[in-house]
Amino acid sequence: MDSTVALIISISALLFSVLSPIVTAIINGHYSIKEKNLAMLSNNVKENNDFYIKHRAEVIEAYLSAAGRVIYYNDKKASSNFGKCATEIYLYIDESDWHYIDSINQGISSFKYSETKVALESLAKIIAKKYNVRISK
Repeated sequence: MDSTVALIISISALLFSVLSPIVTAIINGHYSIKEKNLAMLSNNVKENNDFYIKHRAEVIEAYLSAAGRVIYYNDKKASSNFGKCATEIYLYIDESDWHYIDSINQGISSFKYSETKVALESLAKIIAKKYNVRISK
């Protein structure tokens, strides 16, 4: 009976010594895969956020630039560029500031450039204060 118990204990110890590293490796591998997936997801979110911020800055810059060229210089080429970005700007500006954009768009479409300068300058100042549109180089 003692030899049977000793044999069972010996076989159990052998099995545990063989299985323990295998189970540990499986568990570590599982969590390593999870950690890599989380890192990839985090990188994707960061890249998407960086793209959004950069594109927002480009859209705002294009709008202000085209509107300024139309209002201050009556530039015909800028009028077509302004038409391209006149509505996209709404996607990147808070709704509370849309009235400035509406005023600028209306002023440009009705050729009231001197009255529209004030709204453009006000919008530019709000954007400079409120939005992070500076692109890091």
